[in-house]
Amino acid sequence: MASQPQAEIIITLHLAQEQPEPPLVAVDIGGTALYALHQPVLTQADMLRITPVTTPDQLTFLLLEMNQSGTSKLRSITSQAQGHYLLLSVQGQLVNITQIGETISDGRLLVGTQNAQHSQAIIKLMQGKQ
Repeated sequence: MASQPQAEIIITLHLAQEQPEPPLVAVDIGGTALYALHQPVLTQADMLRITPVTTPDQLTFLLLEMNQSGTSKLRSITSQAQGHYLLLSVQGQLVNITQIGETISDGRLLVGTQNAQHSQAIIKLMQGKQ
């Protein structure tokens, strides 16, 4: 049987904010809540590649590089929603919360991870059904 990677959304980025509003869904982030759009604003279909990054001082990140469509979406979202949050989920599991601080024009979103093992675990989740 042929696999269909686009059939199931594995990686999603949802836009969220601190204030509740009727169409938004509450997301528990460890004792407090953020309120997110139900539909993702970006998915793996918008991504070209995902690369683990470790800085010289051992901070770890995942670099999400968007394709042309994703770059345009990311630029629009980050220019309009500064101060709000992007929630990164993999197979329905929330793995990162990033506050939007500036417009991202180059299509490269850097999201923090706990350590190198956490980065690898997220990448394995991402590859699990592709």
